[in-house]
Amino acid sequence: MLSSFSEDTTLNSEAGLQVAINSHFALKLAYNVIWNNNPPESAPDRTDTKTSIMLSYAM
Repeated sequence: MLSSFSEDTTLNSEAGLQVAINSHFALKLAYNVIWNNNPPESAPDRTDTKTSIMLSYAM
């Protein structure tokens, strides 16, 4: 997803994999990257990353 408002542009990208463990449970692994061309001065870098592991249950 690309958001651009005047001088501030943000790019968000997520890659993920979801695998069924059994008929009720699934495991999802995801990697998210957010890039901002004009971050706040307090930000250490233009790029933020997040790795997540999720367990979901379906009834």
